[in-house]
Amino acid sequence: MDRQSLGRGEIVFAPAIVAVGLAIRLWLVSSAALNPDEASHTEVAFGNWSTVFVQSLQVTHPPLLILINHVVLWFARGEVALRLVPVLAGSIFPLVLAAWMRRIAGITAAGFVLVILSLSPALIRISATVRSYTLALLFVSLALLTLEAALEKNSYSKMALFSFWLVLAMLSDYSVAWFAAGAGAYALLRLRGMSRTVKTVWAIGQAIGFLIYLVLVKIQVLKISPEVKAGAVGGWLAAGYPHRENWVIFPFTNTPMQFTYIMSSRTLGVVLMGMALLGIYLLLHRGLPGDLSRGKAAVALFCVPFVLCIAAAYARVFPYAGTRHTLVLGTLGVLAAAIPVASLGRRTGRWLLCAAAAFSPLWFVHAPADRLEVPSPSESSALMRQAIDHLRTTIPEGATVFSDRQTWLVVDYYMGEQHTVPVPDARGYVEDDFGGRWRWHYAAYTYLSQAEFEAGLRAFRKQYGLAPGDPVWIVSGGWAQAWKDPGETRPFSRALQMFAVEDR
Repeated sequence: MDRQSLGRGEIVFAPAIVAVGLAIRLWLVSSAALNPDEASHTEVAFGNWSTVFVQSLQVTHPPLLILINHVVLWFARGEVALRLVPVLAGSIFPLVLAAWMRRIAGITAAGFVLVILSLSPALIRISATVRSYTLALLFVSLALLTLEAALEKNSYSKMALFSFWLVLAMLSDYSVAWFAAGAGAYALLRLRGMSRTVKTVWAIGQAIGFLIYLVLVKIQVLKISPEVKAGAVGGWLAAGYPHRENWVIFPFTNTPMQFTYIMSSRTLGVVLMGMALLGIYLLLHRGLPGDLSRGKAAVALFCVPFVLCIAAAYARVFPYAGTRHTLVLGTLGVLAAAIPVASLGRRTGRWLLCAAAAFSPLWFVHAPADRLEVPSPSESSALMRQAIDHLRTTIPEGATVFSDRQTWLVVDYYMGEQHTVPVPDARGYVEDDFGGRWRWHYAAYTYLSQAEFEAGLRAFRKQYGLAPGDPVWIVSGGWAQAWKDPGETRPFSRALQMFAVEDR
């Protein structure tokens, strides 16, 4: 199999797949309002450089995307502009990983990687949001490609470039730690025969990466509040950690979730996992073309991240489930699954990939709603702006407003305040007057039910000594709109609920 030359059809095929994936991503970003997580990544990007860096440490991700958002906000503050970096990263990284796969397994396997990663509904959706996952995957793919070039050419300059991309990936998302470990094992198994200079440059890069993680742990990870940790481990990420009832079988039940998530289908996920296991078997027993040892190194690249993430889940350090948090594992699973595809003839592989691309619309139709869809009414940017206009005209000046933090983040962005994130007062609430318009208060956590919201409101009234009958305006628009709308049929209430309540 010729791993380097591309035919005319393949030269056209690759840009066409990338263009289709990019078009779908741009279509999504053009109509959706910022969700609370996106608003969080945007609000902390206002201010000067030092303020932005300090505020970025409030987010449970490394600071690189926040710093990039700070630069974007110099030029524009619209949803499309803020999402452009994740969109471009999500469109480019499949092409880079396909280039790596072509180096080690051939053009057919590279085409498989390109189609899956460019058109995956989960990857399309996540790259259409202001989140750091696709940015991390772009740097991961560049690191892997330059590492391969450094090892093939015995080049210390390319090895230094590998370390540069790896550091940027580390500064993008904490899940990159699992890839870094896998890439380290891959390099160690292939460094024999490299020059001393190459080995030294690699070792220095690894040491720098380790020091960066030590710093991030000290200034950010250890500062995460116990409430946030408990809410994640015991709440919305509970499925990512082993419990008494699944302690033994946890790796066997949650590993398929990695493949299900990236394929947006349980059936397709099982098929992909089966292909990945076959790929690992082939690498162990046949290796890669002309090099058995490199095949075993690739097994370490694919398997070490899974093993370490499972161990971290048992240690209650990092979740291991079918979520965006382990997207890097699913991506490595796609690479492993491409190995069996390499054994197909070039003509057979070409027809198979064309058929897969042609039928990809069915993939979107049958994907779960949270993987790829036209933004729901509550996500519509037009609807959100209607809600904000109503907020301005309905809530009287000087009124006391109570919400959760997620709602405040969204409202503050769409009100165009552009100020730094306030800090909690001695009573544990954040106060914001919106330029003298209201007395807005929120607590630094989320209410998941109306009962929790009511309990929070009672505590707020008591803390601030509000008299019975003093009206408080409720605004709810976070991930969980926990307060029921009082029977009014205003369409924009699906984006923000707002109404006054009195003590009962």
